[in-house]
Amino acid sequence: MSEIIGIDKLRLSAREFKIDSIHNFTAIQNHHKDTEIPLIYRYKNGNEIRANKMYFNGELANYTINRYGLKVEFNPNKIYHNYKNANLSRLPNALKMIEKEAADNGLPYVNLTTSTVSRIDVCRQSEMDNNFLAYQPVFSMLKANRQLTRDYGTTYNISNKSTGLVMYDKGKELNDKHSISIPEKNLMRGEVRYLNSKAVRSNLPVYYFSDLLSMTNADIHEIYRDKMKKYIGERKNVVPINFSLHQELENMKYFLEEGKKNWFERWLLSAFDIQQFVSDKFTSYNNLLTCFDYLELNKHQKFRLKTKINEYLNNCRPFSAGNLVNLFDEFEQKFAS
Repeated sequence: MSEIIGIDKLRLSAREFKIDSIHNFTAIQNHHKDTEIPLIYRYKNGNEIRANKMYFNGELANYTINRYGLKVEFNPNKIYHNYKNANLSRLPNALKMIEKEAADNGLPYVNLTTSTVSRIDVCRQSEMDNNFLAYQPVFSMLKANRQLTRDYGTTYNISNKSTGLVMYDKGKELNDKHSISIPEKNLMRGEVRYLNSKAVRSNLPVYYFSDLLSMTNADIHEIYRDKMKKYIGERKNVVPINFSLHQELENMKYFLEEGKKNWFERWLLSAFDIQQFVSDKFTSYNNLLTCFDYLELNKHQKFRLKTKINEYLNNCRPFSAGNLVNLFDEFEQKFAS
């Protein structure tokens, strides 16, 4: 299953709104005694609302009011389904539902059509041939200029303050957070995130929410595909090379001394089937660990390597160069085509 590309999260900033009641809102006031509490709203009769911010979390959206205006954050997909992407043509109806929820909770007028888009997450998901952990070496090959890479096991995150990519096991996330079981096997989701107004304008032809309403699914698909192609970068051929034990250790040491955080994965990419590799070249798993002494690793580094190797041995298919190419081909076809 490879679904349409959808919008996972939207944050809209509106200046045009009216407040009837703040009964359902929670006010936060953090101020020093010498500092005036910010004015966030003034009624026509002169009455004022002062607070650092007020917020209300509804069923469909979260609403926050501060001195800069109203922010509305929601997930268009979840309005219609727990985890499947909604067609972009359903956005206008989602907008009406959110405006009604706002009116029912003290905001009788909110002009979201003219609001600016200050965050947008574009997502795609697909059933994969293998479990999520099998694709870790593929993730380690993604390019991330000026972005931090974090590997949380069933979530892989590449991000900075403006943009990011998050790949994760959607089935596990639904089960862990919401106790929802799904029929799809190995459902992987990839979210390209534009985290502020500048990032949105720089990467999408979107300023106002009305700009997004005029786009088609094909437009969003093209934006997502082009961004994923940048993360994937130029394909590299993976060719297995025979090494002696000494040469393999030297090879491992070379990747370690490069100083990159994912050096272990890069070393694996140059290796054979990891299970056969351990038995053939190092005789046993324990001998492989003993060989780490050659790398002059400290106890903490050794422990982390043991953990990583166990993950690969227990969760991944045989780690051969041929399998890696197949994994990469599948990932590219399902997330960058």
